[in-house]
This record gives sequence, structure tokens and C-alpha cells, in this order.
Amino acid sequence: MHDLFPELCWIGGALIVSALSGAFAKRVGQPKVLGAMVGGLVISMCFGWTHILEEIRAGNAHGIRSLAEIAAMLLLFSAGMESDFHSMRNDAKTGWKVAVIGVLFPIFGGFVYSLMFIHVSWPVALFQGGVFAATSVGITAAVLGELGVIKETYARIIISAAVIDDVLGLLVLALCQAIASSGEVGAGIIVEKIAMAGLFVVVLPIAGHFLARKVLSFLNAFDPDAREAIVLGWMFLYGAGAVYAGLAAIVGAYFAGVALEEEYFNAGEEHSLKEKPIERFISGIIRGLAPIFFVYAVCMVDPMIFLNVTVLAHGFMFTVIAMAGKLMCGLFAPKGEGWLVGCGMSPRGEVGIIFATIGLTSGILTQDLFGASMIMVLLSTVCTPPLLSSLIKSHGKQKILPQTA
Repeated sequence: MHDLFPELCWIGGALIVSALSGAFAKRVGQPKVLGAMVGGLVISMCFGWTHILEEIRAGNAHGIRSLAEIAAMLLLFSAGMESDFHSMRNDAKTGWKVAVIGVLFPIFGGFVYSLMFIHVSWPVALFQGGVFAATSVGITAAVLGELGVIKETYARIIISAAVIDDVLGLLVLALCQAIASSGEVGAGIIVEKIAMAGLFVVVLPIAGHFLARKVLSFLNAFDPDAREAIVLGWMFLYGAGAVYAGLAAIVGAYFAGVALEEEYFNAGEEHSLKEKPIERFISGIIRGLAPIFFVYAVCMVDPMIFLNVTVLAHGFMFTVIAMAGKLMCGLFAPKGEGWLVGCGMSPRGEVGIIFATIGLTSGILTQDLFGASMIMVLLSTVCTPPLLSSLIKSHGKQKILPQTA
């Protein structure tokens, strides 16, 4: 009973503080996401005297971690619902190019810097570069959704590329971990991991496109009032499939959203074009749970790392290399939208934290490398929302001005 007490206090504090800081951020013209992350820093300081932050960073605060992971899944599920199979297929044509560049350039930059300036072994340098490949699609999706541009071409490309980026990044991370741990990796492991990821990313979205209407309509026919439970069940099953394939649950949640369409639940009902009960339901849950995800991501960072000058210097260089590598993605974006796409791919967020934590717990990364990686994750995550928001608003003005001339 008492073990649950600190987690409940943390969750309650996180929701209230992030709500207040998010409202303040909105008043000063910044995305609520940024306010929620600032709230995370406040929570981190307020709970610094307790053991709850140690439990969070050690992965032992299971209730908080589960809520944060579910919130991240819901963010990606909502982003997927704004798309469909055909638009995803079209967006993926550009998304694949953006994603590949967004993985290769950061890995190369991180590998070279770690090898030449930190003087680690090449397997460790390769793993460090793999940490740079991460992209937090959840944070970008939240900013795009908050600004109401999730259906814009560049937004769909960012989401599509970020999801592909996560798949590639997880594959790279697994291979880098195998190489760094043993110094070599068998061809069988490579083939197995690529095959499992390919099966999930290619086959399941196609199957979902053709089966979702029949399956979801059939389930909904029993009791239309159970549609919310059916939708959440659909999302969690896709997430479970992704985890089974060795991928992140958020990847499965995104594809679940792509396969689901609102009209599966509206047969024979009178609805206006603007009325979307399922999307309203998911949006309501996101508003309640998303702050936990953002505060959790920030609380994973130990503030003591900011007192080490060497770690700070490497962390700053890591940030420059990591963000420059993602900005290169814009070379393959539609004309005039390169900066938007590159910036949207820049935050590392929870994915970067996961990658770096795996390196630390596996004994591949030292505490200093882990600390520098956390600084890179935090800076890229905190800088992206205001930058992306500014670029989107500027892009919108550019589209309006010619029409009013």
C-alpha cells in the first residue's frame, strides 16, 4: 500500500504542475509541450529529496512508466488516425528518404566524434552514434497536433519518416549493441531482426488496411457503446505485435491508427462531417495522460550531470552533431519545407533516453557518455517545440501572403 504512495503523489503533482506550466507556455506563445517539460524540471527538483526519482531512472516505478508508455502510444495512435493507408503509402515515398538520411548522418557524426575526440573503441563509438539516430515522434506529433497542422503534407512526412526512423534506429541499436557487447555479430542475427521488423512494418499495415473494416465493424455491431474499448484494445494489440517483433510499442500504435477509420463505427448513425466521436475520445485521454509522458522523459535525466564541465562540453557537441544530422533530412523534403521536416525530426525525447539507458545498463556507455547523451536528448527535446512552432507559423504566413497580395 505504502509503496504506491510516492508514485501517486508524483503522478498527481506531474499532472497539476504540467497543466499550470503548459498554460503559462501558451500565454507566452509557446507550445504546451514545452511547458510540460519545464514542469518536469520543477517536479524533478520538488521530488529530489525522495526516492521516487531514483526509482524512475532505475525503471522500478512501474506504474509511472506504464502510464508514460501508454501516453506515448496514444499520441502516435492519434497521429496515425489522421492518416490512412493510401496517404501513408504516398508519404512513405518521401518518408523513407528522409528517414534513411536521418539515421545515417547522425550515426556517422556521432561515430567520428566519439572515436576522434573521446577516444573510445570503435564498437562503443558505433553504439554512441546509434544513440544519435533516435527520433521522438511522440513529442513532434504533440506539437503538430496542438498547432492543428497534423494533416499538412510536411506533418505527414515528418510522422511517416519518424516512425520509419524509429524502426531503422531500433534495428541499428540492436546491431550496435550486439557488436559492442561481443565485438562481432552473426549474419543470422542481422537477418532475423531485419525480417521481423520488415514483417511488421510492411505486412501488418497492409493486412490491417483490408481487415480493419470487417473486424472492427463486426465487434462494434455487438454493442455500439463499446466502441471506445474496442478502439483501445485494437491499439494495444498492435502495440503488443510491435513489441513481439522487437520494435517499440509506439510503432505498433501508429500503424493501428492508420488502419482504423472513423466510419467503421458510424454505420447507420447521423453524424456531421466535423463530429468524430472516436477522435474526441482519444483526444480527451491524451489531454489527461500526455503530461505524464513529457514529465517522465525529463525526470529520467539526473540534474547532477550539469555540474561536470567535460560532460557538458561533450553534451553540447553531441547536440550540435545530432541536430545537424537530422536537419540534413530536409534535403529530401518538398521544396520550401526542408527546415520544417528537419526540425521536426530533431527531438530525441523518450526514444533517445531508451537508447542511452540500454547502453548504460549493458555496460557499453560510461556514466560520462551517458550523461553527455542525456544532455543531447534534453537540449534537442527542449529546443525543438519552440523552433518547430516558429517555423510552422512562419510557413503559414508565407502561404497566406501571396493569396492576399
